Amino acid sequence: IADNLSEFSGTTSRYTAKKAGIIIIAGLLQFSSGFTSSMTYKITVYKNGTAYHDIRFDNGTANATPAISFHEITDVAANDYIEIYVNTSVATVLAVNSYLNITRIA
Repeated sequence: IADNLSEFSGTTSRYTAKKAGIIIIAGLLQFSSGFTSSMTYKITVYKNGTAYHDIRFDNGTANATPAISFHEITDVAANDYIEIYVNTSVATVLAVNSYLNITRIA
């Protein structure tokens, strides 16, 4: 984990903004099993414990191990915290090469 501003907690899995600004949330979810063409998935950004925005909401894929990229630009106030939730309609397994980047741009 590269966290030059000490804004990510590995204990809570949260990004907490130290100051107000604009951030880019981007990532890649690589699944190693479990996807089917009839399942659904949703990637949701939570801000301060409340669902803020669904980044992706989609039907499944015939590819059993898809890579799903996502991004979101949002403003944050000092001490706002961000969490990312992934919900699927069937059991799936995330691969180790999944990642999340949160970058302050203003």
